[in-house]
Amino acid sequence: NWTRDGRQLIYNSIGRIYSFNLTTLESTVIDSGYATQCNNDHVLSPDNSHIAVSQHTQEDGQSRIYVFPLKGAHRYSSPQWHPAIYTADHLMEAV
Repeated sequence: NWTRDGRQLIYNSIGRIYSFNLTTLESTVIDSGYATQCNNDHVLSPDNSHIAVSQHTQEDGQSRIYVFPLKGAHRYSSPQWHPAIYTADHLMEAV
């Protein structure tokens, strides 16, 4: 996904979410807290402040949607997550 300003490409690789900056030509990991098994389903909020990702959960092996700030998850011992009530099949409709 491209950010609205066209300066960054947000992508997934090996379960993590990255931002590629077109000015610096550098990729950086977006802090997603414990969501390190993200699959390729992710979408930016219309204002680019948040990202919704689909992650395979360890508890039941299902894909669940988590939303966190695009600048990275809160760095608390227990990050502020907001699991959606939808499964990964509904990711595009949920955001």
